Amino acid sequence: MLALENVSASYGYGKVIEGISLRVNAGEICAILGANGAGKTSILRAIMGFLPSVTGSITGPDGVRIDGLPTHQIARAGVGYVPEGRGILYSLTVRDNLLVGAMREGRAASLDARMESVLRKFPILRERLDQDAGLLSGGQQQMLAIARALISAPRVLLLDEPSLGLAPLIRRDIAETLVTIKRDRGPAVLLVEQDVKVAQRSADFALVLRRGRLIKRLDASGLVDREGLRNAYLGQSA
Repeated sequence: MLALENVSASYGYGKVIEGISLRVNAGEICAILGANGAGKTSILRAIMGFLPSVTGSITGPDGVRIDGLPTHQIARAGVGYVPEGRGILYSLTVRDNLLVGAMREGRAASLDARMESVLRKFPILRERLDQDAGLLSGGQQQMLAIARALISAPRVLLLDEPSLGLAPLIRRDIAETLVTIKRDRGPAVLLVEQDVKVAQRSADFALVLRRGRLIKRLDASGLVDREGLRNAYLGQSA
């Protein structure tokens, strides 16, 4: 569903990611782990066409090459994106934020079903549909950001630090929502995280990034191996 082959990218002053290859299938969650500045967000930005210089190949749903396409065409190809900082429209209601997200999918006949599907995953949003998004708590805003991406029926979902700045209980709720998405045979998910516990609860496997390079792959059992994780972050046993 999503494949990167030997992808490198730069902002013009040097490479921020180099030689990245990965594959995520439908219904899988792949976590990208690493320290601050490792290049995790840059992988998502490269996929979405935000970086000025990207080499290698990026293949999206149905085997379609999406590298080199403008961002709006990548979204239309079925790639949803939840950026760090959420990116919701604070002056619009929760309902209107979701309707904005629904525009990509475009099938009016299925809108009610898609709306109901995301509200089942995030029941607190049902209670806040007519409230301005800017009045939601941080955790509720993050739930809205994910729901807005899901309502477009993406086949690939990119999540950038969804637990950032949230209380531990809300982080757990986010992780459980990701598990629900996976259980429902949802999109291929590429999850950038610094909170290892979120990855442990939700991811099928993880890739550890260090200085712009992927240095280790960890399966689900490896994610709970504290010593192995420590070594991976330090670049040992790669």
